[in-house]
Amino acid sequence: MKIKELKTTIKNLRHRLKINTIQTKTRKTKKSSMFSPAQKKKLAGQKRVNWKTNDIVKALSLRSVNQKAYETARLQYNLPLPAPRTLRRWVHRFTCSPGLLHDVIEIMRDYGSDLDIMSRLCALSFDEMSSDSRFIVDPVSDKIVSHSKVQLVMARGICEKWKQPIFYDFDAPMTTEILESIIIALESAGFPVVSVTCDLGGENRSIWKKYGIGLNKSWFLNPFDKTRRIYMFADIPHMLKLIRNHLLDDGFITNNGTVIDRRVFQTLVNSAAGELTVCPKLTHHLIEVTGAERMRVRPAAQLLSHHSATLARKVFPFEPEIAQFIQTMNDSFDVFNSRVPVDGKNPLSSGFGFQLEEQTRVLLQLKEMMLTGRFFMKGKSTTYSTEETINDEVEEEVQDNNLAANSSRVDHRRPRNSLLPCQIGYIVSVNSLFGLYEDLKNVYGVSYILCSRLLQDSLESLFSRIRGFGGQNTNPTPPEFRYRLRLVLLGGQVRAPQGMNVLSHCSSSYISTELLERNKINCTVNTLADTSVIPPKMTRKNFQVTPQTEDALTYLAGYLAWKLKRKCPTLKSYGQPTATLPAKEVPNWIHSLSRGGLLAPDAYILEAVKKCNAIFEASMKDFLQRSNLHSNLITRLESEIPGLEKQIINEFVKIRIKIRIKALNNGRTNSMINRRKAKQFLHSTKS
Repeated sequence: MKIKELKTTIKNLRHRLKINTIQTKTRKTKKSSMFSPAQKKKLAGQKRVNWKTNDIVKALSLRSVNQKAYETARLQYNLPLPAPRTLRRWVHRFTCSPGLLHDVIEIMRDYGSDLDIMSRLCALSFDEMSSDSRFIVDPVSDKIVSHSKVQLVMARGICEKWKQPIFYDFDAPMTTEILESIIIALESAGFPVVSVTCDLGGENRSIWKKYGIGLNKSWFLNPFDKTRRIYMFADIPHMLKLIRNHLLDDGFITNNGTVIDRRVFQTLVNSAAGELTVCPKLTHHLIEVTGAERMRVRPAAQLLSHHSATLARKVFPFEPEIAQFIQTMNDSFDVFNSRVPVDGKNPLSSGFGFQLEEQTRVLLQLKEMMLTGRFFMKGKSTTYSTEETINDEVEEEVQDNNLAANSSRVDHRRPRNSLLPCQIGYIVSVNSLFGLYEDLKNVYGVSYILCSRLLQDSLESLFSRIRGFGGQNTNPTPPEFRYRLRLVLLGGQVRAPQGMNVLSHCSSSYISTELLERNKINCTVNTLADTSVIPPKMTRKNFQVTPQTEDALTYLAGYLAWKLKRKCPTLKSYGQPTATLPAKEVPNWIHSLSRGGLLAPDAYILEAVKKCNAIFEASMKDFLQRSNLHSNLITRLESEIPGLEKQIINEFVKIRIKIRIKALNNGRTNSMINRRKAKQFLHSTKS
């Protein structure tokens, strides 16, 4: 009996040993395929590893997601990853200068050589992102800069899932010249441009005006090929938010005289109140949107939704135009937001062309509603009856003949005589979609269009990603923006931020991620070099300053002496601690401030600082807006103060520029405060 039990145990152990052996081999195989040769050497304990390009690309992909996560994976979990310094050294080869990204265009040319013409069809979109406008030294151009906006242009495939940032610049509003240069560069690389999308800010509306874009024209001629058209689109999610804002702030009146305003939506919300409700998402928060909430798409889409339209049919049975307006806004948004060829649940969300008859009906209804309806004017209190006529700048005057039940209601607001930009944006986008579909169908044989690729979602996703790099610092300075964009362009797989105002469908790789893999990042710096001649030498014999400035220069000279003592021990000491000097030999300010540890500068360093500061004050008028600021100032000081040690000049220039930048930022802050106070004063006087 004992022998039988032992035989059974041996058999089970052999079976388990066989399974463990197979699992060990499988793990080794997976491990060998998971890690590169360089990573295996790192795991084996080798300290110095020559990382290959593929290793750098994968590491940049992880680093571009989050810096803290990368450091945690490398240091705490001991994953074999390159050090951040190694990544910075590789990334530094790609300068990513403002303007057209020529290296990206070249890699797109190579990428497109393997694609057919339909896969290379692209749509452009451009928008601005705010940046930190504080004064700061740009390390690339060595120039004091202050920029408040960043203009960025994105190219996206119409029939293929790809996207690529191709242009950015600071404080550069989009113009027809810049737009046409970008289009010509893409066309030359083999990527036909068929559409352009933007919001309807004041500067963008000027572009529409120059091209003659309006109610009767929605396209302009391709600057590369005059036989082809490029269709202009407004960003539909942005238009939806504007429509919602104007509805709640001003109100809208249809051609039949039905008024749709905050009162209507307040009634709908009150009808949906309660624990058990048919519209749980229809709450007061969708009406009382303020600040940043007014910039989000989801609250606007929830307010103007199919659920709201269904509830409006029950709450306003004698005003069917209310439900029809909300339903049309919802359906048209579904058409413009199509992301899959065929949507089994909602046919309107299919690619434009699969349900062409129904989608066309919805868009024509939207166009008619925007053409004939009017928003109310702000601040007007004129008695207005729904039986009066409504002026229309496009059609003939439209009269209300169909609302006898509501003819007695009087509204104390006057409708606008003209269309708002958001209404024109919808009309132009509808006309452009019809024209673009016909052109793509006749020329390239395209059977449907995924309209979401005509929106700015990919651009908003990139903005959210760039903001997310800084954690709480969502407003990067120009150098920070350039570094973050460079990391995104080279960072491999792109993941859309979670919980942001973009969809996960926007996740994909940028074409520029192949720059490192193909070793095509040896680009030149496109920044404007300072080639101007340094002004002639200025002779000065008098360096007299005010007593307060005298104390400040003495304090600065003592700090400079302390810096030189730490950084250049081989130089002689240019000052002595205040504790070792008699009180009468110590300058007043340093003597009053010091507890014995500050350095009191000697006469040589103090005189040198006074001379350098006088030359600095005169030179900054010429050098403030130029590149290579440090080198120009150093050259000027060396030429005007011969014999002065170079270490003193270098350290003085670094310290003095920092002081000047701080003063510029303080002046900027004070100016903003004064403007804010002036606005508050004017508002109080008006009220």
